[in-house]
Amino acid sequence: MKRSIALLSFVVIAGCSSSNNNSTNKGVLSDTETLPYKNCAVDSDCIYTTNGCCDCANGGEDIAINKSKLSDFEALFNCSGACTMIGAVPPCGSGTVSCQSGLCVYTKATE
Repeated sequence: MKRSIALLSFVVIAGCSSSNNNSTNKGVLSDTETLPYKNCAVDSDCIYTTNGCCDCANGGEDIAINKSKLSDFEALFNCSGACTMIGAVPPCGSGTVSCQSGLCVYTKATE
């Protein structure tokens, strides 16, 4: 049983760790790396997404990007689906997206 728990812990941690060794990534991209995906003219250009493979409670980050670049952004990650089931308060993705000074911005919700 202890071996199973230890192995599961390793899989969860490995699934959410950073790796910039090739064109795909398992961790959170830096602000500089996400910048090409954030351009906008109006609020409706922007959409919420997760920066990383796991949600905000499990190593990822809530961000806003241009909705026309969502598929390209998601393709940057090589996700195995091995994230924990921890919840967040407030829930991930419950904030707002807007276009501010030509960039999509995600504003976290408050409790």
